[in-house]
Amino acid sequence: MAETLGNENPTGYDEDFLERVEEDYLCEICHLPLGDPLQAKCGHRFCKGCLEEHFRRLENDGQPSTCPVDRDVLDRDKPDVFADKAVERQILFFAVKCPCDDCQWTGELRNQRDHIGTCLKYPVTCPNSCGLSIPRELMLSHTRDECPHTMISCPYVMMGCETKKKVQLTLIDQQEDEDERENVIKLINPERSSAHFARPKEKENLACGFPKFITHEKLNSRKYLLNDSLLIQVEIQEPCK
Repeated sequence: MAETLGNENPTGYDEDFLERVEEDYLCEICHLPLGDPLQAKCGHRFCKGCLEEHFRRLENDGQPSTCPVDRDVLDRDKPDVFADKAVERQILFFAVKCPCDDCQWTGELRNQRDHIGTCLKYPVTCPNSCGLSIPRELMLSHTRDECPHTMISCPYVMMGCETKKKVQLTLIDQQEDEDERENVIKLINPERSSAHFARPKEKENLACGFPKFITHEKLNSRKYLLNDSLLIQVEIQEPCK
């Protein structure tokens, strides 16, 4: 076996298959179920990406293209390597699980991408570009109540104001080393009718009743409170005119 076997960037299917995949369907390089399978004239099968990376390494070393298993020379200008469509179809019918631990979906590999596109447990990137990935089922509450980049309508929208206001509270961690600080950032709704401005119903609610801004336990776990003082930074857009 050639020393070139192995790939730092495997291109096979790293999925959770319901049943063990037989060796005939595994890439000879990355040892995962074949992704875009190719078959060499000698009968060995590889992921397209894995074999192309193998050929690039040989070319960079000034060596001819060979099979990484038996080192047979492969003429890439001739059909010494060809797409194995029959094997590809079989692999796409193998049953897999959803990549999300909390999701119970199982189905054929060919349908997994469609499932991921609607899976409520699958993490998706916040549309407000806040940098967080949130399970799809929690994204609505995140963008509505938590995301610091959410734009909130002015409370005078009923009077014709079209300005969007963004109000953000940042509780400053007063650690001396700025790199060690863990500031708490929360978004608030400026409408006076909002529950965010109601009297706290639980002792855990601080910051004018904003729910779950910070617990007493966390408040005392770091230097948010220093010399009986809290530092809270408020960011707000220009008031509407």
